[in-house]
Amino acid sequence: PNKLAPHIDKFNILFAGNIGKAQSFETILEAAKLLKNNNNVNFIILGTGSDFNKVEEAILVNGLNNIHLIGHIDHKFVKNYIKYCDALLISLSSSEIFSKTIPSKLQLYLASSKAIIGSLNGEAARIIVKSCSGYVSDAEDAEGLAKNCDLMSNMPKSEIELMGNNGL
Repeated sequence: PNKLAPHIDKFNILFAGNIGKAQSFETILEAAKLLKNNNNVNFIILGTGSDFNKVEEAILVNGLNNIHLIGHIDHKFVKNYIKYCDALLISLSSSEIFSKTIPSKLQLYLASSKAIIGSLNGEAARIIVKSCSGYVSDAEDAEGLAKNCDLMSNMPKSEIELMGNNGL
């Protein structure tokens, strides 16, 4: 969490988990590009995976100061990062198989009492919408993801907390 200290006054959106093709990091990177001039929104990325180096390079090449790639951390510290973030991000590629699954990450996110920003289709998206625990855009829709991040970052804290409590 001390890596978050310079960003504590921002709206921090946390992604925790695998960094690979299934998570559609191209969408997250494109949304970060779209929000590059928004001085309020930060993406905090915890984890590693097959696309880690590709994501790291894209952040540097595109000068994305609003996305912070932390890397691997011990699972026992993830709750500390969740505590300091304002919303949690879950994203999946647009695939029929992913639209039929409920990632275990969603269950962790719902139990955390934090608002969720989803970029995915199917059952997991339906759960977020039905529980009123956050905002969802279609999988691989970077504009929709950026819009939802911006929208939530401008909401009163009480409304964001209500979404988190709804998930719980």
